[in-house]
Amino acid sequence: MRILAEKEAETFLEKEGFPLARRSFSKTSKGCIDIAAKIGYPVALKISSHKIIHKSDVHGVKLDLRNEKEVKHAFEQISKIKGFEQAMVEEFNQGHFLLFGIKKDPSFGHVIAVGSGGIYTELFKDVSFRVVPLERKDAEEMIKEIKIYPVLLGKRGEKPAD
Repeated sequence: MRILAEKEAETFLEKEGFPLARRSFSKTSKGCIDIAAKIGYPVALKISSHKIIHKSDVHGVKLDLRNEKEVKHAFEQISKIKGFEQAMVEEFNQGHFLLFGIKKDPSFGHVIAVGSGGIYTELFKDVSFRVVPLERKDAEEMIKEIKIYPVLLGKRGEKPAD
């Protein structure tokens, strides 16, 4: 199975019309600072590497950075991580993380996965699968099947997810 680095995956999604947070990539501290200034603070800084799937496991995610000094310090930490290729600077957004994936199964062909994302993907193993092609009703059913779905509806004063 080939896993796409974030840059490849997001480029693919963008070409397919998915809205994404503003972000760019750099291999230098100065480049990250310039990107952050262009995007506007606060930003997130994340390690980007083909060798690292779980960024938070290697302390490769720095959130809510509010100035040049914080970006520089975060870059210095991330760039020392084994496997570092580049850093992604992204506008900082808060919300719910979902996993969306596709893989080619030897028996069924292409299979779509939807589930709880971020740090909870492996922890809760909260994923729904369908064989391609999908219709809209299939996608809606997949989202309703995952355990985090009630949270996405908005609970205790939170707005529903879009």
